[in-house]
Amino acid sequence: NYSLWLLLALTLALKLPEFRIQISELETFPGPAQGISAGYLEVARWVTENTERGALIVTPPVGFETFPWLTRRRIAGTFKQTSLSGGLQAWYEGMTALGNLKDPWESRGFNLLGKLNASYEQNQTARVEELLAKFNSRYFLTFADHILSLPVAFANREYALYTLPKGEVQ
Repeated sequence: NYSLWLLLALTLALKLPEFRIQISELETFPGPAQGISAGYLEVARWVTENTERGALIVTPPVGFETFPWLTRRRIAGTFKQTSLSGGLQAWYEGMTALGNLKDPWESRGFNLLGKLNASYEQNQTARVEELLAKFNSRYFLTFADHILSLPVAFANREYALYTLPKGEVQ
């Protein structure tokens, strides 16, 4: 019985510094400790403060799972989450459109992750306008080095948010 208490005390003593770090990281939640960059938080804040509450944002398909939670805005889709309406078929069609992929996909599963965002960044202005129409959206969020011939609503070192003027999307 004594050895069990000793083992428990030793385990707690060894884990206490790690636990303190985790607690201190919560003070800056969400942030770098959770893999969320300052640029990501900045664009999320801008979207929250400057877009309509019911707006849908077209985002890269990989790495933006937290965007709806941070902004309280819908997104067109994400690789890690299936659509609540339409199920797997709607998800597959959305990922195919966002990634400008051929149907059927040449890669499957997590092998597709890098290809999805890379092909998303290859979308040119005309294709982006098609995506905005498909998803009934005015906002296209992409990486800062993805240059399009559309008005820029917001930009920082990491991201660019392009927009269509009001009334261009029904």
